[in-house]
Amino acid sequence: MGVGDIHWHRSAKSASMDLIYSGFHHDCNDRGFRIRTIQGKDALRDDAITTRDHLLPKALQFFNTVKHTSDLEALFQHEEFHNEWGAKLSNLPQVALAYSFYLAKSGQEQKARRYMSGWLQRNNEREETLKRIAELFEQAVNSPFRL
Repeated sequence: MGVGDIHWHRSAKSASMDLIYSGFHHDCNDRGFRIRTIQGKDALRDDAITTRDHLLPKALQFFNTVKHTSDLEALFQHEEFHNEWGAKLSNLPQVALAYSFYLAKSGQEQKARRYMSGWLQRNNEREETLKRIAELFEQAVNSPFRL
């Protein structure tokens, strides 16, 4: 990879998640779920299985709300205003970048530019990389898809 090259989710191993569902703190029952990492492999496995069994159906239900591309905005808005840690998208750079591109492609140029401007100001990527991301963003703004 050369300087300034952008590889969005180049591989499953190197990909960063744009949207996640952890389920923790979404209701009172989820507060007790934890995965113990220092009490041996049996405790780790048991906790992981219990947590998976409880949270996976909720995560699938959460993501199954996406039937059309336009449905993604609700998930991004959920991250912006209802995530369990009270973080804004400015604290979630990968999500904020993905949301900027989503807004650009969905024809919401003004809002997209606001999010992208904030992302560019907060990010400390190399100048060449920031320039390339800005170019790709402009391409996205100029080629929206129809929702």
